[in-house]
Amino acid sequence: WNKRKMGDSEYFLAFQNIVLPVGYEFQPELVLVSAGFDAAEGDPLGGYQVTPAMYGLMTHQLACLARGRLVLALEGGYNLSSISACATQCAQALLGDPLPPVEITKPRDSALETIRNVVRVQRPHWKCLATLADKTLPETLETVIRDDVESLVTGLGDLNITQSPIRSVQRSKLLAQQNTTI
Repeated sequence: WNKRKMGDSEYFLAFQNIVLPVGYEFQPELVLVSAGFDAAEGDPLGGYQVTPAMYGLMTHQLACLARGRLVLALEGGYNLSSISACATQCAQALLGDPLPPVEITKPRDSALETIRNVVRVQRPHWKCLATLADKTLPETLETVIRDDVESLVTGLGDLNITQSPIRSVQRSKLLAQQNTTI
């Protein structure tokens, strides 16, 4: 980012326009996340405002890559309350548990500038970013257009970014099986 104080809306915009499209194009076999919570709201050094709910959402979306093979390694953050809340949301996402809603508002202009710059620089290397060449990033993110998100996962079989309830059901079935075998 080219400035501080970025929060959920800015991270959401970057995730939807850069991270996830590149991730789906790359098709990793394993996703490793250096889970530092320096950007969490309440962190004294980071100066950012990412909520625990947004960390949960990002984890949930990353879990749809690599057929769910995702490793989170806790590595940073300087506020124990923030780290605990964020790590809890990430764990809930990994378990497929319901996540709290994330409030998306108008992103900061400097964030839009940063994302446009990243897209411009990375466009020659990623086909998925080439389609953004003629598009203008939205002024506001009041709603998520599911069709755009779902188009990112075309060809991934039964995986889908919006499958949180199904993942929770699968987890429930596994727990039930485990309880009957004990």
